[in-house]
Amino acid sequence: MIRFSRFHPGMERRICFLGFETYWMKDNEGVVRVRQRTARKKLQSACRRIKEWIKSNRHLKGKAFIVALNRRLRGHYNYYNIPGNLYSLGQFYHWAAGCAFKWLNRRGGKRKSFTWEAFSRAIDRLGIAKPRMVVVNRPHRVFA
Repeated sequence: MIRFSRFHPGMERRICFLGFETYWMKDNEGVVRVRQRTARKKLQSACRRIKEWIKSNRHLKGKAFIVALNRRLRGHYNYYNIPGNLYSLGQFYHWAAGCAFKWLNRRGGKRKSFTWEAFSRAIDRLGIAKPRMVVVNRPHRVFA
């Protein structure tokens, strides 16, 4: 058993459940609140899986590769997109983009296929799914 209370904020007392780490932390205003982020093990596992997928499917043509990669990225974003977890989603996106750059440059031939500038232009043109913060609009309670 671990003590999980607002009187002991910090990352050393966190609970992992359903792929999220839940912990108490002070926000920007100094108020102690419950926060959540992607569990480290789940993020590492997702990064390993996306790397293996990119490595084994780098033979696909450009548009087909991007469509399949976006499907995987959006699935990850849809599950882990909760308020306060944008940093972990950004880490996953940058890992996937870096792996795609690395493994698409190893598709045969003596010289590299992409530079970072060319790869960035290709990402912008083909549209790799980027993480976005989804704001949940809760209805205001009105007491008449």
